[in-house]
Amino acid sequence: IELYNLPANNNLVLWLKPDAGVVTDTANKVTLWGDQSVNASIATPINLNRSPIFSTPLTLLNNYKAVTFDGTDDYLQIVHNSSLDFGTASSIFFVGNFNVATAGFFAKRPSTGAGI
Repeated sequence: IELYNLPANNNLVLWLKPDAGVVTDTANKVTLWGDQSVNASIATPINLNRSPIFSTPLTLLNNYKAVTFDGTDDYLQIVHNSSLDFGTASSIFFVGNFNVATAGFFAKRPSTGAGI
């Protein structure tokens, strides 16, 4: 794994980097994760008891910082905005280490509900 600093461009709609924009409480629970794209979305937990943990460094990820979800009920939500409406040609890239076979990673709801 190599750390990349991509230039901001209008085609990147969401970039959640664990080494930028992460705000935690005293227990390292993520209270806010700021999008590093030009859209500046904000991912937040609805309930801190279901918030992922900010970890640094993780040996499994070449000693890079990480946001760790418990695989049961941790999640973050982004309020809907039109930049998150995927077109016909969309790509999603993430780095992860799944240790729960039934864990999900990504969900998008219609604009009438919550965002990603």
